[in-house]
Order: sequence, then structure tokens, then C-alpha cells
Amino acid sequence: MEQNGVQSERIVVVDASLSLIVDDVDESAKTALSLIKSSGGYVQEQATGPNGSMEMKLRIPAAKIEDVLSELEKLGEIESKKIEARDMTDAYMDREARLKSLHALRDRLKTLLDKAADVKDILQIEKELARIQGDIDSMEAKNKILKDKSDMATVELNLRKGKILGPLGYVFYGLFWSLGKLFVIRD
Repeated sequence: MEQNGVQSERIVVVDASLSLIVDDVDESAKTALSLIKSSGGYVQEQATGPNGSMEMKLRIPAAKIEDVLSELEKLGEIESKKIEARDMTDAYMDREARLKSLHALRDRLKTLLDKAADVKDILQIEKELARIQGDIDSMEAKNKILKDKSDMATVELNLRKGKILGPLGYVFYGLFWSLGKLFVIRD
């Protein structure tokens, strides 16, 4: 994509969530961590929840998101999965255009400041320069954050152990399964 003579790439932010039911939460978490590190990613947050469940916020290189999710899915039974990709190219390019204008304005103000002789004019120009520089710094920081988010996808991984039935649980499960088969011709 080319805009105003500047070559640019698409800025796409990918967020995903994956909830798995696993046999062993700790062992699955270790495997997930190994997989994340080998892909060039890292764990941003990690918390242990009720009943030994684990929640992790992972950052993974966006180019490897599909492969990593596919490998993570093998850790257990998928309870839920969501992937969202948002194209932020327009917002990024808009900020870049405004930054270019602000840089030009800042340079003109610096030239005026060099020529100013009156203290009142100098103070007014310096005040405006400080405001413009603040806007530039803010926009550059926002674009840097957006670029980082597009380079590294965010994955919310939730691991929890499946329910283990007691002896009566298996009896009732078998009873309801049998009754279901009596009334359902095809499943």
C-alpha cells in the first residue's frame, strides 16, 4: 500500500482467547510456556484461579499466531475459542500525516523563535513549541504502541481441569445416557 509516496504495511491487531479443559493444569501450563517461548513469545500475565485453573495472557509474534493456537489446542478439549483481527492502518496513517504536519509546524516555530527579539514573543512561541512537542510525543507513543500490538498478538489462555465424577455421578451419567439412547434414533 502506498499513501502520499510513503510505502506502508497493514497494521492489524490480533487478539485471541482460548479456553481448554485439560487433564493436568500444571503440566499443560508448562507445555504451553515452552511452546510460547520457542515461538518467540512471552507471558505477560499469569494467575491461578479457583479449583487450580490457570489464566495466562500471552504475547506471540503475530505471524505465528495460527501455528501456536493450533499447538495449544492439542493440550486439551476446546471449551471456547475466539480470534479477532482489527485493521488499524487508517488510524496509524492518519496519525503519521498529522505528525508530519506537527513536525513542520514545530520547525517553523523554532525558526520564529530564533528571530524573535521581544521577551513576550519568545515566551509565547516557547509555550506553543512545548504544546506542539507534547502532541508529537503523544502521537509517536500511540503509533509505537499500535505497531507493537500488530507485531505481537495477544492470547488469553485459560486452562482448567475437567470435572471428575464420583461413583454416583457415573451411575447417573450412565442412566441418562441410556435413557437418551431410548428416545433418540440418531445422535
